[in-house]
Amino acid sequence: MMGEKAGTRRRFLTALSTTPLLAGCLGSNQNGATNDRQSSTTKNQNTADQSPETPLAHIAAKGVADEPTLGPDIGEGEATIIAFEDPSCHACQSFETGTFPELRSKLIDPGRLSFVYRTFPHVQQWAMPATQILEATYAHDATAFWSLKSHFYENQESFSTNNVFSKSQTYLEGETSADAAAVVDEAKQGKYEAAIQSDSTVREDADVSSTPTFFLFRDAEYRSRVSGSQSYGVFKNSLGL
Repeated sequence: MMGEKAGTRRRFLTALSTTPLLAGCLGSNQNGATNDRQSSTTKNQNTADQSPETPLAHIAAKGVADEPTLGPDIGEGEATIIAFEDPSCHACQSFETGTFPELRSKLIDPGRLSFVYRTFPHVQQWAMPATQILEATYAHDATAFWSLKSHFYENQESFSTNNVFSKSQTYLEGETSADAAAVVDEAKQGKYEAAIQSDSTVREDADVSSTPTFFLFRDAEYRSRVSGSQSYGVFKNSLGL
């Protein structure tokens, strides 16, 4: 039985390695250059975060206890996904509207999977103010954060630098219990810039250059890295769930 299960997993991983991924989003950094690998030198991606609050020994998990997380506390469920996403990225939209709802209903809500959202705003210009709004929302109301995050992806084409603050405030006022005016005011002030910079530092150290990028952990041990918008089956089988 164990040999059959292992053989099935090996066949799945072989098929995955030869199947083209739905490409993720590459954007421009603040200097206008295309985002790419930060260095030709391979970084040590298994560097442990020494914080006792972070049970995952991987650079992508550094400071993860402070990040928005759905599902069981990290380390208490069977598996963890750490995602780097951009609210303006079309590949992220595909994942969020197609795969994420299935992950949530079948693995996250039943308590088997922890899902961590980390930011990498780099595709469209409105991504940075949207990220500021998300960080401010999370500081006020975690439930409102997840609701607004979904709203961004479900209505991605309607957002721009000209309306992201006003449309976000309207949504928060009408659909959540968060103090929408305070959230938007703090976002405009860049009050949570340190949180965004923390994700940026971890992203660079983990050599993430496109969105969405996912780091997968099973039983608190690093399992694999997945890029682009993938199906529910890819995540389920990669995690052995």
